[in-house]
Amino acid sequence: MGVLAGAAVAVRATPLGAGAAVLASLVVLTLGARRLARRGKVAAAMSLVAYGILGHGLAEVYLVPFLEAAVAVALLIAVLAVLPYRRERPWRVFLIIVVVGTAATPALAFWSPFADAVPRGTRHLLSATGLGTASLLVVVAIADFSARLRRAVEAEAQARAAAEESAALLDTLFTSAPVGLSFLDRDLRYVRINRALAQMNGVPPEDHIGRRPEEIVPELAAGVQAAHQTAMERNCTVMAEISGTTAAAPQQRRDWLVSYYPVRVADRLLGTGAVVLDLTDRKRAYAAAQQAVKLRDDFISVASHELKTPLTSLRLQVDGCLRHLARDGTLSRERVIKLAGDLDRGVARLDRLVDDLLDFSRLASGRLDLRLELVDWASLIAEVVDRFSPHLEEARCPLNLHLDRPLVGSWDRLRLEQITTNLVSNAIKYGPGAPVEVALNAEGPSAVLRVRDHGIGIAAADQTRIFERFERAVSSRSYGGFGLGLWIVRRVADAFGGAVAVDSAPGAGATFTVTLPREPPPERRASPGPS
Repeated sequence: MGVLAGAAVAVRATPLGAGAAVLASLVVLTLGARRLARRGKVAAAMSLVAYGILGHGLAEVYLVPFLEAAVAVALLIAVLAVLPYRRERPWRVFLIIVVVGTAATPALAFWSPFADAVPRGTRHLLSATGLGTASLLVVVAIADFSARLRRAVEAEAQARAAAEESAALLDTLFTSAPVGLSFLDRDLRYVRINRALAQMNGVPPEDHIGRRPEEIVPELAAGVQAAHQTAMERNCTVMAEISGTTAAAPQQRRDWLVSYYPVRVADRLLGTGAVVLDLTDRKRAYAAAQQAVKLRDDFISVASHELKTPLTSLRLQVDGCLRHLARDGTLSRERVIKLAGDLDRGVARLDRLVDDLLDFSRLASGRLDLRLELVDWASLIAEVVDRFSPHLEEARCPLNLHLDRPLVGSWDRLRLEQITTNLVSNAIKYGPGAPVEVALNAEGPSAVLRVRDHGIGIAAADQTRIFERFERAVSSRSYGGFGLGLWIVRRVADAFGGAVAVDSAPGAGATFTVTLPREPPPERRASPGPS
């Protein structure tokens, strides 16, 4: 623009040429600055405008007032062309240059060596133009500063809202976590604790704040405080398993796995945190699983022995007969009868064992179907004890039978026979040489069977356990069987809507009582058997 202004001076006597030079300055300056700014060359665009300011200063001295005003307008348009890019970094430098340049405009007009050559009106016009441009730039700078300040305030508000949202989220996670969480300061006083840990301790969360562990969980305090102290002193995570009681369950001992860790901000220690996991139920489940595995192994061992014993006896009987036939060529009638009796007892025992295994499989899977029909339980008991006559004689057990005849109900005949057989068999097995008493009575809408023996009896601690599968009150080596008889009795009685109980003491025998409703429960009436 300075070059064009010089050209205008050279043709000062020709107004048309001066006007053309000024218009060319307007076009070149505006388009050049805009193009450079769009291409990202903001610094070059601003330098071009600054160069135009210097040309403006020269034009103030040499050009006629009309041309001077035209140059000022060209400069102002060029500045406005670059203003949309004022957020770029070079804007600060450009602002300084523009302010200095426009401030120099009146100086060139009034205090330059050529000031006397410029008419007074022209100097005032130039001064007003320069000051107006400077004022516009100052207003733009203030507006830009206000926009920056507003953006900074908005960014701070957004950051504060994000921080509050994060804090609320963390607080929700801390409070609602399914594991116990707590934070203690360096004096080992509670600062924060979530609901899960407060419930484990049996004390409301707000009552923990400011108190020490010995005030909340006195039985566990020594181990808890030592672990917190170790985590702070060693600056590391400490894992510990603790056991004891709390106010939540004073009579129940529980187990916890606790992780203690130091909490720091930069190099400053604030205290320690703790993550608490209740292991009680998991330990019980693990112990139950181990017990189940042991019972399974014991059952397999007992089953193998029980199934092999009658087979071994049968094999010995058959081998003896074969040797006798090979030697004598014939068997006496008495030998055949004895062999047939032994075979019958062995097969019957195998049959009972196999039936127990089948019943165990059905009951364990919940597939016990009752075929209901009208059954006289008294007549059924008479048939069962009649089949047990040889066993009663062999065990020297006199039988005392007391039956309310007839006693009819809607039952499954096979399952009713199973209850009776298992109880009479147990009485003979555990009370040899002593009377066995069997009584059946009608009591209101129910039938009650009582089977009493005078054998070894059952300790009180074992009277619940014996109704579980594979359980028995004595060693399986002394008494055979799978340990399923009483479990089957209880499950069948439950299916009928009844109950089974035992009354016994060591050395005083045992009385087993089975109570069954004479009408089935509603859910069983939909499964009638043959009439």
